[in-house]
Amino acid sequence: MKRVGMLFSCSFQPYQGRYRRVYLEAQSLLDAGYGVTIFAWDRDSKYPEEETRDGIRIRRYRRGSRFTGTSGPIVNLHHHAAFDQWLVRSLAHEPLDVIHCFNLDTIVPGLLVSKVRRKKAVLDLCEPDYYFNWPAAFAPVRAATQVLERVASPLFDCVTVHNLYQLRKFRAFRVRRLEQIASVPDSWVSQATVEKKHTPGAEVTIGRVGTIFENNGIEELLDAFARLRRTHPRVKLLLAGKVLDSFRTTFERCVAPVRDACEVTGEFDTSQLPDLYRRLDFSISLNRRESVYRNITPTKFFDSLAYGVPIISSDIGDLRSLNERYPCALLVDETSPESILAAMSALADHAEARRGLALNGIRLIQEEYNWGLMSKRLVEAYERLLSRPGGD
Repeated sequence: MKRVGMLFSCSFQPYQGRYRRVYLEAQSLLDAGYGVTIFAWDRDSKYPEEETRDGIRIRRYRRGSRFTGTSGPIVNLHHHAAFDQWLVRSLAHEPLDVIHCFNLDTIVPGLLVSKVRRKKAVLDLCEPDYYFNWPAAFAPVRAATQVLERVASPLFDCVTVHNLYQLRKFRAFRVRRLEQIASVPDSWVSQATVEKKHTPGAEVTIGRVGTIFENNGIEELLDAFARLRRTHPRVKLLLAGKVLDSFRTTFERCVAPVRDACEVTGEFDTSQLPDLYRRLDFSISLNRRESVYRNITPTKFFDSLAYGVPIISSDIGDLRSLNERYPCALLVDETSPESILAAMSALADHAEARRGLALNGIRLIQEEYNWGLMSKRLVEAYERLLSRPGGD
């Protein structure tokens, strides 16, 4: 049996944003006959040091720290160095054939051990530009991580990425083997379900799924929804996600005018996504084009389409090119409540328009962006990797 060690700088829990990608990749390799161990970092020091979940072996480094988020790297530097040391010690004696590094957080220990032990190394990058949300004061550190990414990525035997922007980026870096393994749903609704869902005359529920924080479109969305309610009193808004404490006061002020028509669920885990999307007639996802989000292709975009829910979105990442081939979304100016209002009005008024977009979205998922296709691509990449000299 070939064995894979996956390095992940979170505790590997279902409520974490990158959990599903890691879990699905691990399951795909298990199903193909590989043994998989995830080496994770339990920053809360509250999960078992070792456990097995659905056949995936998990080993955790337990050391308290916090996610840096927008605060920069300094607060976690010594914790991260300790995690890297634990990874090197753990990987030095583990029977492995491939070391699979998730994100830039694990690139140094993973690459070091793979070269010393002469094992194959995979770099898995789901975000297009890492650490761009750090404060300006850390610009030199951020630039250093970009250099690390550029220099180190060609040293890996395979690099896997999420979107088309990344494919272009790493081709320019002269990466030897590059694969697009998009973070996409592992299930989707049928076209018959879509036909039944979008019926005229019913109450319309608009949904936004994801963490709620400052400057990610929530203020403009609530402004546009308040205006929509004046002409569409039966329209409802569902906000599914945790409201960050730093934004709560502003959020409560913004949501107050529509509180009677707005439900806020709070934090949820990925297992609840089908039920959430089942309640929606269309969804909305807004991200600032001038910020770190300009090159992302949100997983929420694919989630919404997979459940037969058309989406209103900012024009970011791959969305325009995907929408030109499979018209499934309305792209708006996320800074303009008027632009958002016009799109919401168009979909609230026309069930047939929602149905058409939803059917196109299902086609996109079925034909190009589902986990069945990505799983096959991942396993084939591994087979090629281990069939080359040095992969025994």
